[in-house]
Amino acid sequence: MDYEERDLLGESQLRHIYSLLNVQLSGYHEVGKWSVDWGIGTSLNSGEEPDRRQMLFQRDDDGRLKFFTNNLETYRYYGDLDESDYTFSSTASRHYDNGSVFKAGMSARFKNRNFSTLRYLYDVSKVRDSFEERILMDVNDILENEALVKVIRKQNARDRYDAWNVVGALFAEYDAVITEKFSANVGLRIEADRCRVDYNDDVEDTFRVLDSVDPFVALNLKYQLRDRQWLRLSLSRTITRPSFIEMAPFLYQETYGGAMLRGNAALKNAYNYNVDFRYECFPDNYSDKISATLYAKWLKSPIERIQRYSGGAPEHSFQNADSGYAAGVELELRKSITESLAFNANVSVMYTDVTLPEGGVYTNSERQLQGASPYIVNADVTYSPQFSRDRSLRMALVYNLTGPRIHSVGLSGLGDVIQRPIHDLDFTAGWTFRKGLTLSASVKNILDIPLEFVQSIPSVDQVVDIEGWRQGRSVNIGLKWTL
Repeated sequence: MDYEERDLLGESQLRHIYSLLNVQLSGYHEVGKWSVDWGIGTSLNSGEEPDRRQMLFQRDDDGRLKFFTNNLETYRYYGDLDESDYTFSSTASRHYDNGSVFKAGMSARFKNRNFSTLRYLYDVSKVRDSFEERILMDVNDILENEALVKVIRKQNARDRYDAWNVVGALFAEYDAVITEKFSANVGLRIEADRCRVDYNDDVEDTFRVLDSVDPFVALNLKYQLRDRQWLRLSLSRTITRPSFIEMAPFLYQETYGGAMLRGNAALKNAYNYNVDFRYECFPDNYSDKISATLYAKWLKSPIERIQRYSGGAPEHSFQNADSGYAAGVELELRKSITESLAFNANVSVMYTDVTLPEGGVYTNSERQLQGASPYIVNADVTYSPQFSRDRSLRMALVYNLTGPRIHSVGLSGLGDVIQRPIHDLDFTAGWTFRKGLTLSASVKNILDIPLEFVQSIPSVDQVVDIEGWRQGRSVNIGLKWTL
């Protein structure tokens, strides 16, 4: 059922081809009480969606199927993405006799992306619902108005975008051992960032540049209550930068039959002010752990996914809200059952709220932050025997539950789109059979529970199912060689 309450049935055939090359080089050097560690890395990624095929049908009241004649929904799609990522970091550390450490360094990152698409649209409006059965048929009776199906090749200047981002940083921090039970860490990081997205706005080629220079201060305090019990307090300021897909005003359909997605070139950076207060206890040994954390966040200009109508069809985009805050509690348990078998569990409960611009077009003036779940549960069982110095095994079964959350914020009378709770179960294994050589395997999304989305319709006080699909299971096998 779509947004206009038409009963639609779709058929889609797609595949994705991904490639990844990741190269890293690092070093560590010591000279007296000074040490230097550095690293450089290169990551080359490509993603292809060669020939996504989609057909859409509409079911009449009598149950019969006919072509859905919107030629934007029956098409073949080709997508191509190339991305490169280069990183560098270097840190110098000065170690003092009382255990204090002073660190200073720099880091840099350059990321570049090129993305383009090609579509073949199928106009099926001339296809007849039925044909009269006759022994001899005139071809003109079938091929009315020149053709049954018209194919339109569509590749405009707006069907591509190029983007790059460079971030450079200088930082310094001091780990101070103040007393036997009390220590502190204070740090300052200054980041300079520039992001550019080149695109076509349906009129001309244009671009958007977002740059900033920001200081980030962090303070961490640690106090030992008694043996194996600690209190921690953390204060920090962080940044959330728009991603390429959030900034590029490029129209893209993420999932078959779903709403179209378009970036917003007017987005700005979001800033987060964080406070964490944690109690930690290690009951029997340091492999077991019990912790409880109270946390709060104030967010300036948080980036949210929104939904609106464009040309009579729903379209998703992104927008900065004025501000928001989140507060919650997190409980964590880690227990070693045997020397090789361990259990971990983590539960988080959170309350969020958002402040919206005055006089805006948001449907709900009071709501939680987009993307924030009121509860999250994680649990895993890990088996990791060590057979010898160079031979070991590690297997883990990991479960995750994410509560309902706002997938996109409704505007202009559209209700918020809510994603229903997600249950996820993964299995991973790694076998180190020789020094530096590890064979790995994983099975992702074992349960393969459908992702389901619902939307409220305030005008009629109803909640309707609007979208749902299965992601499918995936199996991965890899070989890692560490020099």
